[in-house]
Amino acid sequence: MRVSAVAALAVLVLAGCKDGLVEPERFGSIQGSVVAFDTGAPVARAGITTSPASDAITAGDDGTFVVDDVLAGTYTITATRSGYSPSTATVSVRDGRTAQATLFLRDADDEDAAGTRFGAEVLGFTNEVSASDSSFVTVEYRAINNGEEAVARYEVYFRIDTDRGPFYQEIRGTDLGAGERDLGTFRKRLIGATAEAVIIEGTVAGTGGGGT
Repeated sequence: MRVSAVAALAVLVLAGCKDGLVEPERFGSIQGSVVAFDTGAPVARAGITTSPASDAITAGDDGTFVVDDVLAGTYTITATRSGYSPSTATVSVRDGRTAQATLFLRDADDEDAAGTRFGAEVLGFTNEVSASDSSFVTVEYRAINNGEEAVARYEVYFRIDTDRGPFYQEIRGTDLGAGERDLGTFRKRLIGATAEAVIIEGTVAGTGGGGT
């Protein structure tokens, strides 16, 4: 009877240990560069932050930066520099891998001919594989009208960096009031590739009836 009781206790202890197993934390890194939107020239000493938060760092004189030892997951990177409007990119960090991103900073004084200030940011993205071995990415984004006039129409240009090279997507929207934000999503076929970063390369907005 005593042997049976000990054996039963051992089984319970082992079962409890199995249920309490903790998956090891997985880490990767983020490497990127900050460049001027109009010229493509490096922007020196830009501030780099991520969400979820990791180390806050400063890009080098050549515009490049590295964020080491970040937990695997999806991160939004923000670059800021005096005289420029902030820029964001969203990357997927995988275990033992380095996610790449390029952030484009636009001169803060740049406005379109109508005098509006318009921007956009990527909120996140999700990869999926279909039964036919094709692949897709669903991207969630936000368009932002920071101007004092309503935007009649706008365009946002996305670059999707993948393990098989870049893909591109353009989206269009209308009727965005002063100070308003517009949430949107799109789904892009990647032909077997996996998205690693989604970057906004440019935006265009107009307030009147003509084109911009």
